[in-house]
Amino acid sequence: MRQPLAAALLLIPFHTLFYTLSALFTQWGTAVPATARLDFAISNAGVVTLAFGGEMLIGGLAAQVISMAFPSARGSKQPLQPSPGEKSLESRFISAVGVFILLLLLTLLIGDWVVAGRAARDMLEDRLSSAAESAAQSVPFFLETGQNLAVQLALDPRLLDSSGDELKSIIGTRMQAVPYFDQFIVLDASNKNLLAIYPGFPKAASNCTWTRKPASCLRGAAC
Repeated sequence: MRQPLAAALLLIPFHTLFYTLSALFTQWGTAVPATARLDFAISNAGVVTLAFGGEMLIGGLAAQVISMAFPSARGSKQPLQPSPGEKSLESRFISAVGVFILLLLLTLLIGDWVVAGRAARDMLEDRLSSAAESAAQSVPFFLETGQNLAVQLALDPRLLDSSGDELKSIIGTRMQAVPYFDQFIVLDASNKNLLAIYPGFPKAASNCTWTRKPASCLRGAAC
């Protein structure tokens, strides 16, 4: 073209288009959905366009300055000739239809990406909302179940007369019958002394010290 700067700027959208197509078909496996590939390509198209546009702008400006400073270096001035599109109606029709088809395909591709992304986002929001609602509804029942099991075990009269391994055996039998608790601890109501624990602490926690709170344990330096 006669204007290097205009030619350089016209290359930017073509480079963006070809980058999107190449990233869509060359950087992924067959197992990745087309919508995910298109989302990645369009998300990175801005950075690629900015980098390439900067290069083309600098190069176009330099070429434009050189062409204006040394016009004779670009060749001799010859009479203007009509372009192939001006000579042939068929060439003009093919070029116009080709541009229209390309724009139509690009519009359909972007529309499919937008619709698919919106549908996937709505589906994900519905699933997360349903999962959160189900979990929230089950929390009161879960807490009530644990409280009822703890009360039933506390009302067992054998806990008052047993100690040591026998008390651990009673607790273990009740816990195995209804697998709800991971660990159960029996404390003396008067002085908070540990009477039994099932299952027992690991060796790393054997030096733990009990505070006045029934279910708290402070680990010492030896833990």
